[in-house]
Amino acid sequence: MIRDLFNHVTRGLRLLWTVLSALVVLIYLIIARSFLFFTAVIVCLYFASGSDAVRRGVEVAVSESIPGELEVGGLQWGPQPGSFSLVGIELKDPSGERVIVAPAIDLDLDLIATGAGLVRWVSVDGAPLSLGVRRLVLRNPSVNLITGPDGKMTLAAALSGPREEPKAPKAKGPGPNIRVRDLSVIAADLKVQVPGTSVSVQGLDLKSQIVLGSDGSTRIEMPMAQVDALDLQLPEAVAANKDGSPFVLAGRDIRLKRVLWRDGLLEYTLRTEDLSGALLEARGELDLGSTNPGWAADLTLNMPLNSPILPTLSKRRALGPLNLKVKGGGSFEEVYAKVHVESPNLSVEGVSLSALALDLAVEPHTTGDGLLTHRVHLPSLKASTLGGSVTIEEARFDPLGTRPEPDGPPTEIDTSFRARVLLEGLNPYAIAAVPKAGSMMAVLPGPDGAVHMDATISGGRRRLDGGWFAAVHLPKLQLGWMGLPGVPLAKEVSLSGGVSVSQRVGPDGEAMLDLDLEGLDLKSGSDRVELGGTATLPRGELDLRLDLSSQRLGETLNKLGVPDVAGRLSLESLQISGTVENPNVEGWIRLREARLAKLALGRIDGKVELRSGHLGLKRVALSAPWGRADFRGGLKIWGDGWRDLSRSMPFSIDRLEAKKVAIHKLLRGSGVTTEVSLDLRKITGKLSDPLRSLKGSGRLQTSSLVGGGERAKKVEATLRGDAREIALDDVIITLDGGQTIAASASLNKRRGTVKASLETDSLPFEVLGAVTRGVVPLKGSMSTELHVEGTLDKPMVIGTLGLESFAYGGVVLGDGVLNFTTRDDGAIDISASENFEGTEVLDGSILRLQGGALEQILFRLQATDADVFSVLPGIRIPDATLNLTGLVDVDIRPGDPDQVYQLRVDAQPNGMKLGLYDGEVQLENLSPLYIVHDTEALTIEQATFGRGTKESLSLCGRLESSGGLDFQLGGELDLEMLHALRGSFSSLSGSFAISDDPTTGHALGSDRCLSVKGDRLLWVHGSTSDLKLSGRLRARRVALTPRGFGREIQLTDGSSVELRTGKGPGELRVILPEHQPYRFRGSLDGGGLELVGEMVLKDMQPDRIELGFVGTDIFFSSPGEFNMTFNPDLTLTASDFGDEELRSVKLGGSVLITEGLYYKNFDQLAQALGTAGGGASTATYSQPVTERIPWLKNIELDLQVETPDFRVRSAFPMGQVELDTEFNLRAGGTLGNLQLYDQVKLQSGGQVLYKVIRRDFELVGGTIDFTGEPSRPRLDLELQTEVTYIPSAATEEQAQDERQVTVSIRVSGVPPGVQIEFWSKDSPNLTDADLQSLILTGRPRDESGSIQDRVGLSVDFGRLVNDIIKSPIVEALNITVGAESVTTRMIYRLGRAVRLKTRVVQEATETRVSAGFTFQLSDALSLEGALQRTDRSANPTQTYEARFKYRIPLE
Repeated sequence: MIRDLFNHVTRGLRLLWTVLSALVVLIYLIIARSFLFFTAVIVCLYFASGSDAVRRGVEVAVSESIPGELEVGGLQWGPQPGSFSLVGIELKDPSGERVIVAPAIDLDLDLIATGAGLVRWVSVDGAPLSLGVRRLVLRNPSVNLITGPDGKMTLAAALSGPREEPKAPKAKGPGPNIRVRDLSVIAADLKVQVPGTSVSVQGLDLKSQIVLGSDGSTRIEMPMAQVDALDLQLPEAVAANKDGSPFVLAGRDIRLKRVLWRDGLLEYTLRTEDLSGALLEARGELDLGSTNPGWAADLTLNMPLNSPILPTLSKRRALGPLNLKVKGGGSFEEVYAKVHVESPNLSVEGVSLSALALDLAVEPHTTGDGLLTHRVHLPSLKASTLGGSVTIEEARFDPLGTRPEPDGPPTEIDTSFRARVLLEGLNPYAIAAVPKAGSMMAVLPGPDGAVHMDATISGGRRRLDGGWFAAVHLPKLQLGWMGLPGVPLAKEVSLSGGVSVSQRVGPDGEAMLDLDLEGLDLKSGSDRVELGGTATLPRGELDLRLDLSSQRLGETLNKLGVPDVAGRLSLESLQISGTVENPNVEGWIRLREARLAKLALGRIDGKVELRSGHLGLKRVALSAPWGRADFRGGLKIWGDGWRDLSRSMPFSIDRLEAKKVAIHKLLRGSGVTTEVSLDLRKITGKLSDPLRSLKGSGRLQTSSLVGGGERAKKVEATLRGDAREIALDDVIITLDGGQTIAASASLNKRRGTVKASLETDSLPFEVLGAVTRGVVPLKGSMSTELHVEGTLDKPMVIGTLGLESFAYGGVVLGDGVLNFTTRDDGAIDISASENFEGTEVLDGSILRLQGGALEQILFRLQATDADVFSVLPGIRIPDATLNLTGLVDVDIRPGDPDQVYQLRVDAQPNGMKLGLYDGEVQLENLSPLYIVHDTEALTIEQATFGRGTKESLSLCGRLESSGGLDFQLGGELDLEMLHALRGSFSSLSGSFAISDDPTTGHALGSDRCLSVKGDRLLWVHGSTSDLKLSGRLRARRVALTPRGFGREIQLTDGSSVELRTGKGPGELRVILPEHQPYRFRGSLDGGGLELVGEMVLKDMQPDRIELGFVGTDIFFSSPGEFNMTFNPDLTLTASDFGDEELRSVKLGGSVLITEGLYYKNFDQLAQALGTAGGGASTATYSQPVTERIPWLKNIELDLQVETPDFRVRSAFPMGQVELDTEFNLRAGGTLGNLQLYDQVKLQSGGQVLYKVIRRDFELVGGTIDFTGEPSRPRLDLELQTEVTYIPSAATEEQAQDERQVTVSIRVSGVPPGVQIEFWSKDSPNLTDADLQSLILTGRPRDESGSIQDRVGLSVDFGRLVNDIIKSPIVEALNITVGAESVTTRMIYRLGRAVRLKTRVVQEATETRVSAGFTFQLSDALSLEGALQRTDRSANPTQTYEARFKYRIPLE
């Protein structure tokens, strides 16, 4: 590489020298050949220099001296005597190609020096011609140099070499002396093309001095030169672009300082800041004049990131900025160089190197044989990469030397290398990011890891035999990583030791490798491998020693893809000898805490020997928690070598003895508890065919055995294998109850046939543990006698199975005997000598075996009026019967994953009959019924069910075992069948018909199993946990009476309910449509009602409700309380109805009461007296609906209740009221916390009667305003009453006329703070006390008695009324029946202040009534009154008495 580089430089410099020399020679020829001619005709030439003759003369003079041809466009002499100008100069090679084109050359001769030289040249024989040039200017010259395949350059062809017409040889004389003081080249272009490369120079400007001596000496001094552009096209073998095109090294603004050429010695200094984006500085010298050319150079090349030089030269293997410094010298054969390379961030083959620093030294070296070579010394290389750092120290390489002479004898020297490599913190996972990393590294799992290594690597090639050798001395290699799948290394790994490999040629010419392992020690976590010894590969001897220990064997094997093995393994003193082809191994294997899957193996010790392909296991002892075993045997693996593997691999078990093996410990989770003893001896066979080759015998015996819930006292069997068969003989299973099961089995090796038998005698199912625990719900007993013969593919089964009182789970079959017979085709016929009740086993019932395994059981049964509820008592319906007549197929195929089990029921019309409600309702299939049930689904083909000629319902579909369902229904649903609704309705009649529903029809498309007219389908699909329905139901003659309601609601025919699937899971929409003619309508006692809206069910429970209720003239009556006719327009909305915490229910709208009457009787006294007198009481306690349904309390109300006429006719204690009202109230709040707003207007003319004072009050008018709390309305009532009395006279003679007083009363305020005002327009002089006295006593205050005059009546009557309203009524009731009379005494109280007493004595001829009252006006003042009345048939009498009492405390 270095030599090629110097060759290219040398060639370039020689080329430059050739161009310059050619130019000087050309000028010389022009001048020298023309000078004499010019001298002769100098006068004429001066005046005629521009003529064609002169121009042609110059062309001919020069062209005759060179092989090429010179063309001159014009020649001008002047204006100075020594000035010449040549225009349009072209130099062509012999083929006519242009070599030099100069538009203009200006020449200034030094006439004095040139003249003196001419004189001397003419006068002195042999004197050289001396020419002096003051100034020579070449303007815009263009030089095109092409080197052909023969190595001949066009310029050389033009200026040298024989012409087509050779001239007579001329005697050689001394060369000319030419001195050019000032040579200027302006804007020159130079193109050089050689095979494989080319150079293009544009804009060359230079100034130079040239001295050519006659003795051949040359001196060119160039103080300045500048090149605008230089393009160097490198050979494709050296560099090429990505698309394969040649790479062009582009230089811009190249400046040369002080270029000196002196007799073959070139000194130069150049600089450019744009050499394809790089900075180049160079200075040095090149000696081409001596016999041993030499050179010296000092070069700096700074290539930034965007420079294409490095990527292109490295074929894009290296990317990044690079600084290169080279200093060297010597000859082209012997090179001395020092190289320094730096890069802040360099990528090489995808590996990022940062802070790269490299020093390299090259120096020549002559071997003892005289061969010249170069040593390469790498003192240091440092770089940060892959998360760490790499250091190479004192690396040396001595390559093969070159021959001193090309024709010298071939000799060889040793090639050797040595280096120390240091890795610190290298992250192995970072290699995964390298594009050319292997596939193994590409799957590295994590980002963390570190490698630390100190290694010395050496090697070389031997001179004597041509073999090579290599060695690695590894004091330290440490790896920390996260691990790699399939690599059994821990997260911390270390390796130390040494490996040397030597390659040589064996006696037979085969390459041999001598391997020497020096104390290799590998530690991986708790695992350790020590290996040492020698080996000769591939056919030499082995002498290796191996010690291995693994404290965590399970982790190691799991990484190798061997799971479920654990323990601590050690291979001790393992000696490996023999050859690679046939190795011998001997050593000890020891396992501690061994485990296979979940099976604890405990401790295993044994000796392993592998000799001549025979693997021997000797003295193998196993000691496990579940028992002990001893083993001795062997296996033949190969013959003469491992390539000769044994096909049969014969094995032998000399002894296998296990005693008291605890199966419950050995096979944990198997459910088997017993201890097994096994004794096998002299077992032989071949792994290639173990069944046929197996020979030997043994004995198996267990103690008390518990397994699968079954218990046995013991199990015994003999194992036998010989040339004829393998057998289990004399198998006896003794159960805890003493019952035995006898069995045997054998396999004929030659014929491949089996023979087995099983016998039981009246074995109760109850003795089976599975039955006792209820796992298998069998009842009864069985007797079996089964024999099996034949092959596993075609066994012959003969025998019987007798069942007594047989029941399986909820299926009760009774007694039956099944017979088994094998047919010629291998199928086993099943017949019954005794059939189960109600069924008959038909021909075609078979059992099929395949390879000894059950393939199919097919029971074909004929059911004849079979009582299904007797066979399946678990599905019995109270007061119902279910009978089936038809074919039943039970098809079981355990080996068929597509159909493990299938039950088919085929019944003709009327074959299935269902009687409900003690026969009140009879349902039967009106069409053929075909049902298929398998492991995947229950499928019903189209069938129709009904009650004779009444409405029928058709259905078909599929219910999957996973819960998915898809059913289609059509027809009508008779409501009389829904007895479950009779708890809510006292009467229920009519039906709902499944009607046309285009939505459902479109959703089903052509995927229909039900044939109906149009789209009269109800589609039930989804799953049992997410039911989806789609369809429309229309009422037909539906009438229903809710219990406790007492009146019948009739639905209008055609009233529809649409069922649709909701948006969320488990949601079902119940839609009452708005559009005609599907509106949900009905009537109630002549009134009409409509419901529209939607209810969303979630998991079949209400979730969201939005219903509108509109009614017209609906009559509603609450017996004993009120009745009314009203028109509701209500909206009920609800959300999260199923969540008690989130539930929100709202009732809004308006209610117009067109007519109403409230007549509830609050006179509990009269009711009590009526009951006491023998009358019947109709008052009963009814629990409020908000107590029966608590969530109703939380219904949010927004109702407007309006009526123009609502009458009140209600009795209360000691009176009654008759009022006409109108109101427009708004109800808010909730039902549990009702809020009322707006006003009730009381129409004038109403009457209020207080019987206790026999006073009628007429309502003049009034309002009751509600502002929220219903119990606190604002009252504003005006009543009036007329009192007639006779004023008291002063004397008996002074009689007075009756006097009539109209008393007005205003009641206002909010209870309990009600204010009562009294006034009289016709008696304004009466005070409030007078008016109150008039109301209570019928007389003014001043006429009511003397005590009143003294005390005065100051009671607050408004407070008195409030107390009366709030107080309880009845206090005591006594009834005394005597021989001739009945006495009734009642005390009742109206509040705290009013106490009433009544005593009634009824005798044969008269009735005496005494009544009294007490008004407690204050703590000290009270008003008392008394009434005495005697009713006789002839003379009734009545007296009144009233008095005030004032209590004076004496304390």
